[in-house]
Amino acid sequence: MRTAICIFFFSFLMMAIQLFAVDGLSPEEIFTKASNEIDKENYNEALVLLNALIADKHIAPEIFFQIGNAQYKKNNIGESILGYKRALLLNPQFKEARQNLNTLRKTNEFDEFEKTKIQIIAKKIPANYMTFALGFSLWLIGLGVLFAIIDKTKYSRQSLITTSFGVIFLALTVITSIQRDVSKPNINLNVVISINSTLKNSPSDTSSNTYQLNIGSSVKLISERGEWVYVESPNELRGWMRKGNITTLWPFDYKLIN
Repeated sequence: MRTAICIFFFSFLMMAIQLFAVDGLSPEEIFTKASNEIDKENYNEALVLLNALIADKHIAPEIFFQIGNAQYKKNNIGESILGYKRALLLNPQFKEARQNLNTLRKTNEFDEFEKTKIQIIAKKIPANYMTFALGFSLWLIGLGVLFAIIDKTKYSRQSLITTSFGVIFLALTVITSIQRDVSKPNINLNVVISINSTLKNSPSDTSSNTYQLNIGSSVKLISERGEWVYVESPNELRGWMRKGNITTLWPFDYKLIN
């Protein structure tokens, strides 16, 4: 017991020293220092710095990527997968995070809620492109109406073609926008961070097992009861599991997600 207390206070002291050492540094300098700590294999120190940035509301995909790297080096596979998933939420084109996550998925075979091809394509389109597409489609429709107002006989064909293209473009823009929103993670989406996480028929350790969830798997939180949560897995199986076995995928501002 005394040893555990000493370890706790030593860890707390080291955390305080790390935070005091970066006082006055810019977020970029703190991130660089954390990356250097990872290179030196000082993973706990690096995580203290990276989590301090997040606590100070500096949310960036590179920060979560480095958290994933540090946790992987500590053999915290669940936390590592969580870090890479969060990095990809902020930047779906983050190739290194995607590569590391795919590698961990092959080795751990965790379950995911799969997206349709349309949702995957729509997700890759930047939000500013969607704004441009909406404006362009409305401009085409307005131009077609203008042709009709100027001279119904002379510009009737141009009006019909221009307005039709505008309407079609507008419809495609709306559909794509809806698919982008659908592809965003559900607010109740959680990630399994512990090994031997099993769905049970009731909130009890003695209850019969329903399904074994591999570390890194995604689940949807439905309800809570004390230290237990009722969740749904990607294969639509539902059951109870310990609350400490999962963590929220995105506990931050959803407006930050692309």
